[in-house]
Amino acid sequence: ARLLAGYGEEQNLLDRVTWMSPLERARKRLLALQSGRSTELGAVLSWAREENLSSLVVTTYQALEARFGVGRRPAPTVFLLLDSPQATNARTVGDDLTTGRPRVVMNLACFPSKELFRMALVHEFLHCLQQDMLGSLPQDPMLIEGVAVYLTGQVFPQAKPHELLMWTPEHYATAQAYQDFAAADFLAARASQQDLSEWFVLRVRPQARAEPEEPRRPRSYPDRTGYFLGYLAARRWHADHPEAPLREMLRLPAGSLFEYLAPRN
Repeated sequence: ARLLAGYGEEQNLLDRVTWMSPLERARKRLLALQSGRSTELGAVLSWAREENLSSLVVTTYQALEARFGVGRRPAPTVFLLLDSPQATNARTVGDDLTTGRPRVVMNLACFPSKELFRMALVHEFLHCLQQDMLGSLPQDPMLIEGVAVYLTGQVFPQAKPHELLMWTPEHYATAQAYQDFAAADFLAARASQQDLSEWFVLRVRPQARAEPEEPRRPRSYPDRTGYFLGYLAARRWHADHPEAPLREMLRLPAGSLFEYLAPRN
């Protein structure tokens, strides 16, 4: 895996991939941001000031290879986006047509710690492996995202579930309280062929208040509840298949996890 970097205010990371500049230029920009601001963004970037980000990318990819006994060849190229706090946190954007390397974009402004940055890196690297193994087979976003979240937790066993989902503890508690309602609503939306993209979109919303003693359907579930449901289903699948190598979860075909959304005592 290797690292390139860029900076700017644009929010569409897909458009920015071809614009990225060399790492040293971006590092100078990072230092300028750090020294010239006392804003929240500067605080978020503080951990990366002295970090060797290229080495961090490589060692994180090596940790994934060691954990699952599988790697992507050619390895991904990671693009680092600076100074775009309103953009999404990370995204895999397909293979480079020249090099064949899958491209991962990481928005540094979204990661307040090295640990969260590494978790998001692994999540995106897992998507690269999924693309490699599944090829042109139909995609199932709940499975794709849920497996990536769950397997990231296998690389970082000390991580809390809300960290794997890039949520606050409050978001996770709310999702847990309403998980059966959310699963039923998700499956109903799928059965009626509704657009499911809203279950996977990163958007800031007020957090619903959980009332475990008298659960009610909230007006809206936390952002990316589809990731949460996929994570629960992947965890249940692994509990039911304890002898299966973890890397086999990367090959699960579309629809494999829907039955694991049913409520369990």
